[in-house]
Amino acid sequence: MSFTPPEHLFLSSWYMESPLIIDNIIFHCVHQAFYASMTDDREVKLQISKLKTPEKIRELGATLIKPKHTEAWQIEKMFSLNKIKFENYSVLMKKLKDTGYGTKLENRLVYPDLLFGTYQNKGSDNLGKILMKIRDN
Repeated sequence: MSFTPPEHLFLSSWYMESPLIIDNIIFHCVHQAFYASMTDDREVKLQISKLKTPEKIRELGATLIKPKHTEAWQIEKMFSLNKIKFENYSVLMKKLKDTGYGTKLENRLVYPDLLFGTYQNKGSDNLGKILMKIRDN
């Protein structure tokens, strides 16, 4: 099942209708919180929280990735933030559960993020794996 159809957009880490409050800052989507977790600078975190498009969030976020943010670190951070998202929003958790145990969730992207999605049939699709883990547990 792809995240692309409008009825499945809630699966995306860019879904802007499930804000998370972390360090007294409102992040409108998981991806804002994800990139903000890469810095200790509160002003940068606030700047990220005000960005409204995936492109702008990705652009600023890419400047924050450091060697200590290994793939394993990024996957664990994305897991923990998505877990918070679905635990905080029971309606979204129900929709996630309703995708059906064992149904493959695939984060097909229109840009190359081979760690969290697939692009042109390549990629690790770790966001899909994270969501299936949250759903199936």
